[in-house]
Amino acid sequence: MGDLKVGEGFIDAVMIRVTATGAAALGLAPTCTLTRLSTGARVGLTVAEIGFGIYKVTDMAPAADDEYLTEWAVAGANTIYTAFKLFKVGGGVIADWEDGGRLDLIIDAILADTVTIAWGDITGIVNDIGVFPTANYGTLAAYVEDIRTRLIAIVADTGAIVWGDITGIIADIGVFPTANYATVAAYVEDIRTRLIAILADVTGLAGAAMRGTDGAALVASGWDAGLATILDNFTALRIGYLEELDFALQEAIAALQTDLDNPNQYKADLTTLETRLSAARAGYLDTMRVATFVVSAAVVDDVANTASTFETNLANANNDYYNDMILVFTSGADVIGQARRILDYDGGTKFITVSTPLNAEPTAGDDFQIVPQVVAAAAAGGDATAANQATIIALLDPEVANILADTNELQISLADGGFTDLLIDAIKAKTDNLPVDPADASDIATAHGLLATEAKQDIIDGLIDDIIADIGVFPSANYATLAAYVEDIRTRLIAIVADTGTTLENRQVTIATKVAALSNTELFGSVMQEELQIAAAAADKTLPDVILPNITGTIQRAYLHFKCRMVENTYAGVNKLEGAQSIRIKKDGGAWGVDDIAAITFVDDMVQLAASTREAGDVWGGAIDISGEVDAFNDTYEIRWEDANADQDFINFNDIEMFLRVVWI
Repeated sequence: MGDLKVGEGFIDAVMIRVTATGAAALGLAPTCTLTRLSTGARVGLTVAEIGFGIYKVTDMAPAADDEYLTEWAVAGANTIYTAFKLFKVGGGVIADWEDGGRLDLIIDAILADTVTIAWGDITGIVNDIGVFPTANYGTLAAYVEDIRTRLIAIVADTGAIVWGDITGIIADIGVFPTANYATVAAYVEDIRTRLIAILADVTGLAGAAMRGTDGAALVASGWDAGLATILDNFTALRIGYLEELDFALQEAIAALQTDLDNPNQYKADLTTLETRLSAARAGYLDTMRVATFVVSAAVVDDVANTASTFETNLANANNDYYNDMILVFTSGADVIGQARRILDYDGGTKFITVSTPLNAEPTAGDDFQIVPQVVAAAAAGGDATAANQATIIALLDPEVANILADTNELQISLADGGFTDLLIDAIKAKTDNLPVDPADASDIATAHGLLATEAKQDIIDGLIDDIIADIGVFPSANYATLAAYVEDIRTRLIAIVADTGTTLENRQVTIATKVAALSNTELFGSVMQEELQIAAAAADKTLPDVILPNITGTIQRAYLHFKCRMVENTYAGVNKLEGAQSIRIKKDGGAWGVDDIAAITFVDDMVQLAASTREAGDVWGGAIDISGEVDAFNDTYEIRWEDANADQDFINFNDIEMFLRVVWI
């Protein structure tokens, strides 16, 4: 507040609002206390309600030259606007009509000139004043009244001016200079003209250019100390607020929805994700560890710079050192927030080439960070999961059991010393005597001495006897003859061939088809964004990009997820989203409004928050399959919140990260 003169009356007023609703607080009984700073003396003042939540005090007139503080207080959940005011008594501008004021000096000059005048002789007064303009004024009194009225208007026009040095003005006026002015009227007119010029000169001056009444620059006052205290308190509150935001990441993960295609597997994958994000969070909060993984640098001016390749001030001299890492711009009017995969790094020239051109060429001094490319993968539905292994085993078990049942006897018979093994050995022993090429043997009978039928029969009988001796006695309890036994073996072998050649083969094809159709599901995250603020006016808000790595595969389905660590309502009443809104996605290089599609939709009145409240964040998983736009790996996908709008200023989302959940084979 400005300075006051000793004994000058003072009016102080404040506005009081209901904290929860912001409405005018009526019918209250606030108090106002006046404190003299040098002594600490406190005096209660009388307060009156004006209306519309405005209360004032009018019975204060500090009598001593000092600094004073007014302090307002009120009971209940109400807010006082400007509850403290500091002002100084003494040193105020001298009023025109007070001793030493401008009008007082003029009157003193007139008095000096008229001391010796005989008041009965009006001619002397007229001679001193000069002939007034009779054409405009009927009487001298009317002329003087007009001058007085004009001076009052000048005082009103210049009353708010902080004069550079009032002492100089007084010195200039001084006693009426008879050597320069023939009459008082001319002198007064000259003063009026000068005042008009002064008014024109000081109109519009910045406050910093004003001077105090002692001619010196205005110095720091109690306001500076008060503002410093407020700043310190704000800093402390901000630190406490950030500490409160630093809650356990597990609480946010526990709140994730699990009603997806495979809830159990999704929850298991999120447990893995939680472990990885906890480690990332620890690194984020520890600046020393962050410095180990994140490289900060800036663009260097070069005529060869383009939107795809540009020179940097990186120190590393190894070629390809940063290849396949992610570059994110943290400053630069045209490139801030854009993220690209590094295609090539030249350690000699320090030039970086990105996989996809930026929206504009970066300029010298634009800052960026390089981080390793990390993909948080979850093998939900993959062929390595316990659930899928169980499915495959369930399909194979019956077939394996059938094969074992059909081949049990055959396995025994084929084992060393088994019936079939002995039979084969005997046959082999006899067939070893056949010619190398039986088709070329023109006389097998001659070659083997089979010259007569009887002789042949004898030889055959002998061979059969030898075979029977080699294989042992066949199970006569089950087979009447050896031929019946051999026929049974042949029949069983035919059945085995039928099973293994048709049924099992088809089942193997079915299993192979199902295994090939089993898909992979992976989660790909963006870089973090510190805050997204939604105001009470619809506007498009940019969200961080998601870069899909270079993976060989075909995308089947894709879904977008939005995660935030904290949501805050800064409004003093209930707040929520207003109207239907959506988060949309498009490929890098596409046009908004043409190539983008909706990924997550919101309905009116979502995200309802109580007055001045902070709540733990959430994860929103979009139910819209966006594989029509997110259809390829090794690409960048841009995301924004379209027509973001809140009922009131503001809803803030903190520590935001976007995720693409991709199902591919």
